[in-house]
Amino acid sequence: MKLGIIGCGNISDAYFSGSISAKNISIIACSDINNDTAIKKAEMYDIEALNISELLSNNEIELIINITNPQSHKEVTLSILNSGKHAYSEKPLALSVSDGLEIIKASKDTGYRIGCAPDTFLGSGIQSTIKGLNEHKIGNIFGGSVMFLCPGHESWHPNPEFYYLKGGGPVMDMAVYYITALVNMLGPVKSVLGKVTNGFEKRVCTSEERNGDILKVEVPTHSTSILEFSSGVIINMVMSFDVQNSDITPFQLWGTHGTMNVPDPNTFEGRPMIKMKDEDNWRSLNYNFAINSRIFGVVDMVRALKDNRPHRANGDLALHVLETMIACEKSSAIGKPIKIQNICEIPKPLGLGLKKWEID
Repeated sequence: MKLGIIGCGNISDAYFSGSISAKNISIIACSDINNDTAIKKAEMYDIEALNISELLSNNEIELIINITNPQSHKEVTLSILNSGKHAYSEKPLALSVSDGLEIIKASKDTGYRIGCAPDTFLGSGIQSTIKGLNEHKIGNIFGGSVMFLCPGHESWHPNPEFYYLKGGGPVMDMAVYYITALVNMLGPVKSVLGKVTNGFEKRVCTSEERNGDILKVEVPTHSTSILEFSSGVIINMVMSFDVQNSDITPFQLWGTHGTMNVPDPNTFEGRPMIKMKDEDNWRSLNYNFAINSRIFGVVDMVRALKDNRPHRANGDLALHVLETMIACEKSSAIGKPIKIQNICEIPKPLGLGLKKWEID
């Protein structure tokens, strides 16, 4: 299938390079609000640079990947669907549940599919974790802890503004990976109890390019939440751009027979490590899953269209994760748990022994 890309920022390189080795897709054109940026990427990957209206009206292109900034996701995704093409968006799906629902409705009304990042849950690390949990390697899961702790991005990023504007923050930027992985492991989230704060009144850039620049902060930069899953599992989740140093295990699940350290859900790699109640040492679970890389969710989506089956990184999953993330701050504001309304099905796990880019 021939694809296009709208948005040619840093993350686009992962999609461009991934498409080169993927078997069932080919990116033939790109567009960006900055035409010079699109031309640069087009020259780099030997494709065509078009303006957005030209890309949307190109009859060769059947699916467009939306890699614009989060504030533009809704508008661009709707324009893709309404132009008669399938859409795959970078995370998050939208900035509000109502906007996410509008995208899902447009997909159903037009008959064109909506997919959404992250697709890292399709990598060997999280698929191996799912396999181990389904085999009850550490017994019945009752709880766990996920933490993303960092001091922010203003010390290194050349343009860190978006991390602190609406649609940014540690929850919308990073919790999406952890919650998506957890839903694939444990099922949908039932309710969220959250508290949020800001560790610093202002953010000051210290990078060479932006040293001394003060950033506007519109979102909480530290969030602590309790996620209750429909399966009964309780997960403690901390997401922060305020923590200067930490050596806490970032992702751990607790079972009746032992503990599992889960690989980083922001990558496609890693092996889960388990330690049983009577064991002294950690040991890895070694399953034969391919590592894969970004754009694999698109590869699965294209194959699903051919096979007439649901794709895994789908809109319902993205909407459920979006509502869960938004509930973290909403719960803090009203001082009580938020019940999640939009529930999704758990995507089918991948099979063992598949080579890179193979689906089923």
